[in-house]
Amino acid sequence: MFRSNLKWCAVLGLTLINSGALVAGVAGAAAPDPQAPPTMVLQFSPETLAQPGGAERLYARIQQAAHVMCGTPDVRDLPLYFKAQRCYDTAVDNAVARINESSLTALHRSKSRAVSG
Repeated sequence: MFRSNLKWCAVLGLTLINSGALVAGVAGAAAPDPQAPPTMVLQFSPETLAQPGGAERLYARIQQAAHVMCGTPDVRDLPLYFKAQRCYDTAVDNAVARINESSLTALHRSKSRAVSG
Protein backbone atom coordinates (compact mmCIF):
# COMPACT_ATOMS: atom_id res chain seq x y z
CA MET A 1 0.00 0.00 0.00
CA PHE A 2 1.36 3.43 -0.94
CA ARG A 3 0.78 6.40 1.34
CA SER A 4 1.42 9.96 0.29
CA ASN A 5 1.84 12.88 2.67
CA LEU A 6 -0.14 15.07 0.25
CA LYS A 7 -3.11 12.97 -0.78
CA TRP A 8 -4.48 9.48 -0.64
CA CYS A 9 -6.69 8.18 -3.40
CA ALA A 10 -9.19 5.39 -3.15
CA VAL A 11 -10.50 3.84 -6.32
CA LEU A 12 -13.90 2.31 -5.75
CA GLY A 13 -14.76 -0.87 -7.57
CA LEU A 14 -14.25 -4.57 -7.41
CA THR A 15 -10.56 -3.78 -7.61
CA LEU A 16 -9.36 -0.87 -5.53
CA ILE A 17 -6.02 0.95 -5.47
CA ASN A 18 -4.68 3.40 -2.89
CA SER A 19 -2.02 5.52 -4.61
CA GLY A 20 -1.97 9.05 -5.97
CA ALA A 21 0.89 8.14 -8.29
CA LEU A 22 -1.09 5.33 -9.87
CA VAL A 23 -4.01 7.61 -10.72
CA ALA A 24 -1.75 9.67 -12.99
CA GLY A 25 -0.50 6.48 -14.61
CA VAL A 26 -4.02 5.26 -15.31
CA ALA A 27 -4.96 8.52 -17.01
CA GLY A 28 -2.32 7.96 -19.68
CA ALA A 29 -3.02 4.24 -20.10
CA ALA A 30 -4.52 2.54 -23.14
CA ALA A 31 -8.27 2.38 -23.69
CA PRO A 32 -10.09 0.79 -20.74
CA ASP A 33 -11.16 -2.84 -20.93
CA PRO A 34 -14.96 -2.94 -21.43
CA GLN A 35 -15.12 -6.12 -19.31
CA ALA A 36 -13.33 -4.52 -16.35
CA PRO A 37 -15.42 -3.54 -13.32
CA PRO A 38 -16.24 0.18 -13.06
CA THR A 39 -13.94 2.29 -10.91
CA MET A 40 -14.02 5.76 -9.39
CA VAL A 41 -11.30 7.78 -7.66
CA LEU A 42 -11.75 9.62 -4.36
CA GLN A 43 -8.99 11.87 -3.09
CA PHE A 44 -8.60 12.75 0.56
CA SER A 45 -5.90 13.76 3.00
CA PRO A 46 -4.98 11.81 6.14
CA GLU A 47 -5.45 15.02 8.12
CA THR A 48 -9.13 15.01 7.16
CA LEU A 49 -9.65 11.71 8.96
CA ALA A 50 -7.99 13.08 12.09
CA GLN A 51 -10.43 16.00 12.30
CA PRO A 52 -13.72 15.70 14.19
CA GLY A 53 -16.27 14.24 11.78
CA GLY A 54 -13.59 13.44 9.22
CA ALA A 55 -14.38 9.74 9.02
CA GLU A 56 -18.09 10.49 8.68
CA ARG A 57 -17.49 12.94 5.83
CA LEU A 58 -15.20 10.54 3.96
CA TYR A 59 -17.63 7.65 4.52
CA ALA A 60 -20.47 9.73 3.07
CA ARG A 61 -18.30 10.50 0.01
CA ILE A 62 -17.51 6.79 -0.40
CA GLN A 63 -21.22 5.93 -0.21
CA GLN A 64 -22.13 8.66 -2.70
CA ALA A 65 -19.44 7.53 -5.13
CA ALA A 66 -20.59 3.91 -4.83
CA HIS A 67 -24.17 4.96 -5.66
CA VAL A 68 -22.97 6.92 -8.69
CA MET A 69 -20.78 4.06 -9.87
CA CYS A 70 -23.28 1.25 -9.26
CA GLY A 71 -26.50 3.09 -10.03
CA THR A 72 -29.79 3.14 -8.17
CA PRO A 73 -32.26 1.15 -10.25
CA ASP A 74 -35.95 0.97 -9.57
CA VAL A 75 -36.74 -1.53 -6.81
CA ARG A 76 -39.44 -3.00 -9.07
CA ASP A 77 -36.65 -4.43 -11.26
CA LEU A 78 -35.46 -6.85 -8.58
CA PRO A 79 -32.61 -8.57 -10.46
CA LEU A 80 -31.09 -5.22 -11.43
CA TYR A 81 -31.76 -3.76 -7.98
CA PHE A 82 -29.96 -6.64 -6.22
CA LYS A 83 -27.06 -6.49 -8.68
CA ALA A 84 -26.65 -2.76 -7.96
CA GLN A 85 -26.89 -3.39 -4.21
CA ARG A 86 -24.14 -6.05 -4.38
CA CYS A 87 -22.00 -3.64 -6.42
CA TYR A 88 -22.57 -0.88 -3.84
CA ASP A 89 -21.80 -3.11 -0.86
CA THR A 90 -18.63 -4.44 -2.50
CA ALA A 91 -17.45 -0.97 -3.52
CA VAL A 92 -17.92 0.47 -0.02
CA ASP A 93 -16.35 -2.58 1.65
CA ASN A 94 -13.34 -2.44 -0.68
CA ALA A 95 -12.81 1.29 -0.28
CA VAL A 96 -12.93 1.10 3.52
CA ALA A 97 -10.60 -1.92 3.55
CA ARG A 98 -8.07 -0.26 1.24
CA ILE A 99 -8.01 3.01 3.16
CA ASN A 100 -7.44 0.92 6.29
CA GLU A 101 -7.96 3.62 8.91
CA SER A 102 -9.41 2.50 12.26
CA SER A 103 -11.95 5.33 12.60
CA LEU A 104 -13.35 4.72 9.10
CA THR A 105 -13.41 0.94 9.59
CA ALA A 106 -15.23 1.27 12.92
CA LEU A 107 -17.80 3.61 11.37
CA HIS A 108 -18.34 1.22 8.45
CA ARG A 109 -18.82 -1.73 10.81
CA SER A 110 -21.36 0.17 12.89
CA LYS A 111 -23.30 1.24 9.79
CA SER A 112 -23.17 -2.26 8.28
CA ARG A 113 -24.51 -3.80 11.51
CA ALA A 114 -27.26 -1.19 11.74
CA VAL A 115 -28.45 -2.05 8.22
CA SER A 116 -28.12 -5.84 8.43
CA GLY A 117 -29.24 -6.43 11.97
